[in-house]
Amino acid sequence: MCVDFVPNLSSGHDALAEGNACAAASVTEPRGRPRGRPGSEHRQLEPAELRGVVAPNPAIAPTPVPTATPSPTATTVAAPVAVRAPWITRKAHVLTCHAGTWSSKPTSLGYQWYVKGHSRSVASGRRLTVRRSLRGRMVACRVTARNAAGRKTASSRAIRAR
Repeated sequence: MCVDFVPNLSSGHDALAEGNACAAASVTEPRGRPRGRPGSEHRQLEPAELRGVVAPNPAIAPTPVPTATPSPTATTVAAPVAVRAPWITRKAHVLTCHAGTWSSKPTSLGYQWYVKGHSRSVASGRRLTVRRSLRGRMVACRVTARNAAGRKTASSRAIRAR
């Protein structure tokens, strides 16, 4: 028996039915023998025979099955460590503290300015405007880097304020 796929556009599925290939298969060869498989018969399929004989349409993708997402693994974060120490640049009467390079990606940086020989900071922030009382004194900055694991402090070399 010869059966072909026939597209069924209304349901989105292809149905098995007799088609043009069956008619072409019954064409006789020049020697008088029928083409196709030996002993094949050709007949009209009844609608009842077609029920339940449905192939899925390859153009319609199947609905993906949801998969469980893996739970995030806890990553350990180390406290920041200064890879390159902070340094100070000067432009006129303004000193700028550069943070340097830190490992473990700090989430925040804090700046403190100290005068050599004094334990209390004279200012905070990245920049320091040199006042008359600071001129000629040795000044250094301390950078504190923080992240979830902790905090570390690194100091610059002291320079003379002008």
